[in-house]
Amino acid sequence: MKGRALTISSINRLSVIVVLFVVSGFLPLALHAQYASKYLVPQNMKFSSVGFHAGYYQPNMYAYDELYFADFTDGKFQGATTYGGTLSYRLIDDWYLRGGIDYWTESISTEEIVISDQPVSEKLKLNLIMAQMTLTYELPLSRHFYLQTGAGGVIGRLYSDHQRFIGTFSQSFEAASYPIMLTGYGSINYTLNGLVDVGFELRAVYGRSNHLIADFRKLALSTAGPVAVLRMAYNFQNRWFRRKSHGAFRNHDSRALK
Repeated sequence: MKGRALTISSINRLSVIVVLFVVSGFLPLALHAQYASKYLVPQNMKFSSVGFHAGYYQPNMYAYDELYFADFTDGKFQGATTYGGTLSYRLIDDWYLRGGIDYWTESISTEEIVISDQPVSEKLKLNLIMAQMTLTYELPLSRHFYLQTGAGGVIGRLYSDHQRFIGTFSQSFEAASYPIMLTGYGSINYTLNGLVDVGFELRAVYGRSNHLIADFRKLALSTAGPVAVLRMAYNFQNRWFRRKSHGAFRNHDSRALK
């Protein structure tokens, strides 16, 4: 019954993410690109896009996996869904400053073992919120395709809820720490109509956090790991209207929107 509840919860969470992903992309498609570029935002708009992404993140929780849960058979982190949003600011030409928020959560439960004739098991839930700022360079490949690459810093909040069950007795221990991390990423993107972009992004995250655990020891938890996400972004200015020189915008080809 417990496993069934966990499965239904995971399916519901994934369904919400998919619906948000689709809605965030297809609502702007209802707007005509000429109208959006001309009337919805100022022509000197410096904020370039807002985006939403969802995917998979697997931080390296070696300290939990190999040290703390060493006596249990299945206490292993396998990675889980991550999702978040970004806002990009155009600095000059093809250089941007991108800020973003990501949320990741995962929980594991150990199998029961018997210690002094008492069944013992543990459950650990981790939440990680990451606020990132990256310097981004964009390389156009064609009218529809472009690459992005960037690097920057991340400030996170790692929260843990650790539950221990011994016979009929249970105890819970909560803790939080604030890792500082580095990140780098690359993505390939496709613009649908100049206003809506979709893409695939790979990131690398590196960092660690001194995190307090249930027996009041501190573990050096590594948050390093790969991140793979699908992203969708809405451009405040139609990217087919952009002119690189002096960071200005102009309507250089009205046929691009047809």
